[in-house]
Amino acid sequence: MADEISFQEFQVDLAAMATVIGQVKAEAVNIEAAMAEIKRQFAAAETAWRSPSGYTFAELGAWFDSCQSELSSVLGDMTTRLDAAYTTYHEMEVTVLGNLDYTAGPAGGS
Repeated sequence: MADEISFQEFQVDLAAMATVIGQVKAEAVNIEAAMAEIKRQFAAAETAWRSPSGYTFAELGAWFDSCQSELSSVLGDMTTRLDAAYTTYHEMEVTVLGNLDYTAGPAGGS
């Protein structure tokens, strides 16, 4: 059948995938920490921002909080989807390997 693929073609490099997922999660933590530091700096700047443009600080702060929340949500969603993809591929490979009959010999052989 022309649509058949070999097990090697089907196989996902789960070790590499796990490594990448770990790296993405670590970067997400770093980004969250950087965003928390920016928020801290915003709070410190608010008390010193004493000018007519200072009246726009609340609006700017609300915009930043919204962006930070959205970024945090995207990062969380990304890591959740990566974990789900890993689990799916892992379970599929375990199932496929469990379904193989090693005593039958090569397909079509004698």
